[in-house]
Amino acid sequence: MPPGLCYIAVVSLLTGAGMGGFWTVALAARRVPEVSAGRIDIWFHIAAEYATAVALLAGGAAILADHTAAWSAVLSSFGLGLLVYSLAASPGYYAEKRDRGGLLIFAGFWLLAIPAVVLRFAYW
Repeated sequence: MPPGLCYIAVVSLLTGAGMGGFWTVALAARRVPEVSAGRIDIWFHIAAEYATAVALLAGGAAILADHTAAWSAVLSSFGLGLLVYSLAASPGYYAEKRDRGGLLIFAGFWLLAIPAVVLRFAYW
């Protein structure tokens, strides 16, 4: 498998596992104040984050299963597309709270995601 596709698979798998793990731990530890406040909108956000995590995991696994198959490229592209949306929308929460640490974490994820997206186009 070409190194670029390997990079896409690793970034997808690690980011997907990280996103799912983050929300699972945050919810189990009751560290989502919007849930405690009874806000409905947070559940839609969490569902979208889990959907992104599942799509990234499926896309990464698809590359490992058969990196030459068209369905593998489509699935991994879909997951990366969801990730780009999440990385564009989610930092607003941390910006509103003036949380520089949270914003720096998202900047780091962008530094991982941009090469993955570019490589996904290169290996289409």
